[in-house]
Amino acid sequence: MLRLSVVVLALLVTSGETRTLLLDARTLRPVRTFPISGAAATSPTGDTAAFGEDEGSVTVLDLRTGTRRPMDRRATGRVLGLAFSPDGKVLATTSDDGSVSVCAAGKDAAPAMYRSQLLGARVDEVLKEAEPGLAAAGCDVADLL
Repeated sequence: MLRLSVVVLALLVTSGETRTLLLDARTLRPVRTFPISGAAATSPTGDTAAFGEDEGSVTVLDLRTGTRRPMDRRATGRVLGLAFSPDGKVLATTSDDGSVSVCAAGKDAAPAMYRSQLLGARVDEVLKEAEPGLAAAGCDVADLL
């Protein structure tokens, strides 16, 4: 999986099940190696990445320091996709169990999560249902729609 981070001009490349490389986008040389892999997304600022693993866990990784922070989120299936909101404060994930989870992702965010089993639900529908929990975590859903 390749993700381009415009701010830091780096590529985040997940490799197999055990490692991720942060490459310089100009030279394609490794800048850092992290002992984590899986489905991945980079934040809009390019300093954070989120990884979803086969057993359903989600971990947020600071790409500058290498600090890992597990999210209060677990699916009963493999995490298939992740995406940050444009401001980087919210992380949405999808799993092969059919769930969609939306949670606060900021470094200082209070734990908040919403999980929907609505297959085929539109993102705006899921976010509107998640709004009370995200608002408590300091996220304005209106900014995401």
